[in-house]
Amino acid sequence: MVSKHSWIYILHIILVTPLFFLSGLFGEHLGELAGNDDYHYFFLFMKIIGVVVAVYHIYRLIEAEGLWE
Repeated sequence: MVSKHSWIYILHIILVTPLFFLSGLFGEHLGELAGNDDYHYFFLFMKIIGVVVAVYHIYRLIEAEGLWE
């Protein structure tokens, strides 16, 4: 059975990670289309945050469910 904390990790993996990553991806793409490169590093940062959120919550989910042992 999945614990309460595991559901939080799963929701972050499913909802928050794509939100950050796709916001960064679309923002970077739209900035290139508009010819505006001012926010390139901000959108790159958003994509990196998305990956970090995914890695962290996957690690915590594995640890919470005892799959690492």
